[in-house]
Amino acid sequence: MKVLLRCLLLSVSLYACAVNNRRLTTSSRYESAYNYIINDSDIKGKSVNIADSVVYIDMSIFFEELSEECNLSRDSMLRNLDSLDNVRYFAPVKHKLEIEKTRNVSSNVILYFSKVYDNLLIAELLNGTGRYAKDRLFQTSTRYLFVFDDKSDQIKRVYKKEVQYN
Repeated sequence: MKVLLRCLLLSVSLYACAVNNRRLTTSSRYESAYNYIINDSDIKGKSVNIADSVVYIDMSIFFEELSEECNLSRDSMLRNLDSLDNVRYFAPVKHKLEIEKTRNVSSNVILYFSKVYDNLLIAELLNGTGRYAKDRLFQTSTRYLFVFDDKSDQIKRVYKKEVQYN
């Protein structure tokens, strides 16, 4: 019985360490992406607020870049993205990212983040109120796709596109 209890405690401890490590890795990716964006020459000097929710952001606009990353044909990548988006879709989730930045109430530039999926993170800059669905109406946004190195957790590549919503 004591052996079983020790094994159970060890398993719980290892699981807690793994979850904590994953959280730290994910947080560092958000932090790296945030720092990259605020230092982007188009954004530098502007005040950017971080949305209080992690939202689903479609990545199909980057299908050409992703097809090169994955060495797939464009058609194959579009099919993969379509099925992947069905798996990745989620309703916005209130989430306090561990990037603690002072909110500037006079700025209406909002930075939205997606969930980290594998080594990919999508971010989008919009003018708005902080409600993603509403902020996209009749707007132009800047969308970033971050590809992270699996071993070093550093940004490996960044792709940037303008998106026109109508």
